Amino acid sequence: MQSTLSGLCRKGYVKHGMVRCAIVTFLLTAILVPTAAASAVLLEKSCGSDNLSGKKVLVAYDSKHGSTAMIAEKIGDVLCENGFQADIRPALNIDDISSYDAIVLGSPMYYATFLPGALRFLERHRTALAVTDVAVFAVSTSVNKETGMVDENLARMVRSSVLSRFPEIEFIEPIGLMPGKYFFRKIFPVEIINLKQAGFEEPGNLLNFDIVRSWTEGLAGLLK
Repeated sequence: MQSTLSGLCRKGYVKHGMVRCAIVTFLLTAILVPTAAASAVLLEKSCGSDNLSGKKVLVAYDSKHGSTAMIAEKIGDVLCENGFQADIRPALNIDDISSYDAIVLGSPMYYATFLPGALRFLERHRTALAVTDVAVFAVSTSVNKETGMVDENLARMVRSSVLSRFPEIEFIEPIGLMPGKYFFRKIFPVEIINLKQAGFEEPGNLLNFDIVRSWTEGLAGLLK
C-alpha cells in the first residue's frame, strides 16, 4: 500500500522520525519530471488577444522539470477561455507587472517551500502585489490515492512557509493544490533508498488537468 506524506509524518514511520520525516517531506513535495524538455520548463505563451475587454492576467511560475510549466499553461488557457487575456511566463523573466490586472503564481513545493524563482518574484514585486489581485498554486505528489486530490495539509504549509513572509499581500483563496509527477529514476540513489526504507512507492504521473480547470474556473469567477 502506498504511504502518504501526512501518514508518514503522523505515524513516526521510522526510527529517527523527525530527521527521516523531513527528508521524506522534501522528496515527496519535489516534482521530478523525466520527459520534460528545457523548452517546456521555460515555456512562454500568450493567449486571449481577441478578448479585447478582458482583464489581463499574468501566470508566473517556477518549474524544476516541467510539470508546473504545463499546469501554468493550462491555467492560462482556461483563463482565456473565460474571457481574459493571459501571459504565461517564468517568474524570473518578469521585470514589470504594472500592466496586469491580476497575478497567478505557481511553484512545486521543494524543501517544504516554493522554488527560489517564485520566492524572488514575490520579494521583488511585493509592493505592486500588495495592490493587485494575487492567486497562488502549488504542485505536489502528496496525493490521496482514493480521491486523486493533493493532501490539504499542503495548503497550510504554503501559508506558513511562503505566504506568511508577505503579510502585506492579500492572497486569493483557495490556494490551488495541483497533483504533479514524481519518478525515482530522476533522483539521487540515496534519496531512493530513504524513500523505500520509509515504505514509499513511486507515484509516477499524477497530473490531473480536470483539477487545474476546476480551480481556474473558480478563480476566473472571482477575478471578473
